[in-house]
Amino acid sequence: MRILPIIMFLLLIMAGACRHEERNIGREQAVSLYSKICSTTIKYTDSIRNAGDSATVDALRDRFEERLVEINYSVAPDTDYSLSEGENDTIKMRLDSLVAMHARRLSELGKPKDLPLDSIDSIGTMEKMHLTSSAVKLQ
Repeated sequence: MRILPIIMFLLLIMAGACRHEERNIGREQAVSLYSKICSTTIKYTDSIRNAGDSATVDALRDRFEERLVEINYSVAPDTDYSLSEGENDTIKMRLDSLVAMHARRLSELGKPKDLPLDSIDSIGTMEKMHLTSSAVKLQ
């Protein structure tokens, strides 16, 4: 009877050791995920910075999004939960940098910014169109 509690205790310790090993594997995958995301973001940010026209800038952004999806699907689900707070912050800063570079390059290349639909004065626009069409009919 005294052996049963000792065996249970040893099984708990062994199970805990195995679980710790799984955590290390998850952490290794998280580090791999982190390095892939950071290197990909840096590469695409540089490519956008050196793009020659707005079509290339937009195409690079689209390819970056596709590549990011590929990277996320290449690791086990919930691997991102193993990233540290600092790693998450770094990824966020790099993504913010890429988004800012995309907007800056489009602005430098002269592509007009898209207006959100709620910012258009539809009543004023319709009145101007009506006045313009009335003036054309009068002539």
